[in-house]
Amino acid sequence: MVDAPTWTFTSAPAVITEAVPAPRPSNWIWVCPAIMLIVGAIDTACTLAALKMGLLIELNPVMAYMIEIGGAFGVGLYRSGMTLVGCGVLVWALRMYRDGRMPDAHTPRVRRVVWTGQGVLIAAHLALAGWWTAWFLV
Repeated sequence: MVDAPTWTFTSAPAVITEAVPAPRPSNWIWVCPAIMLIVGAIDTACTLAALKMGLLIELNPVMAYMIEIGGAFGVGLYRSGMTLVGCGVLVWALRMYRDGRMPDAHTPRVRRVVWTGQGVLIAAHLALAGWWTAWFLV
């Protein structure tokens, strides 16, 4: 005959506390990644145009290597990949913030950092689009 296992519980029962959920707007999280994708596509097109005209001076060694081995296809592949990876990381971080899984996600300091970060990304991408526009018009 086999003895039945004996279960002993030595810890106190867990206390379930309910956190105050953050508001979950559904569409703000896609604003910055959408701008990044649009301006990334414009940047890629302008880079390919500069490459075709022979005016591109690439300082990024990885991109220079991609140009060397793949030409226009390498440029498109590298820029598209980097833009998609950047957007993926941004969406992940914004979801972590929105869902409150970031440490101290609802403190004013973290909110300022998140919104300032999005503002800087938007401003940088719009400045990049303006720079390319001015470069092609001159």
